[in-house]
Amino acid sequence: NNDIKGGIDLINNRLRLRGDNRPRIKIFSTCRNLLREIQGLVWDPNRRDEVPLKKDDHCTDGLRYLCAGLEKWRNL
Repeated sequence: NNDIKGGIDLINNRLRLRGDNRPRIKIFSTCRNLLREIQGLVWDPNRRDEVPLKKDDHCTDGLRYLCAGLEKWRNL
């Protein structure tokens, strides 16, 4: 699934705290490249669909695909 905005929404949903004060997914400090990419995301001001620029995003793409796959699996 290449729906970038939808994938970002899925990531944000999984990072949101549940009733037990825990997220549904955790990003550990050892995931240095993922954390670096997340912190370096730059949104394109010329696009209306609110997606980041397509640059240095391999780890964030992987996280987006993971969350989309988990959502699809959950709905089976």
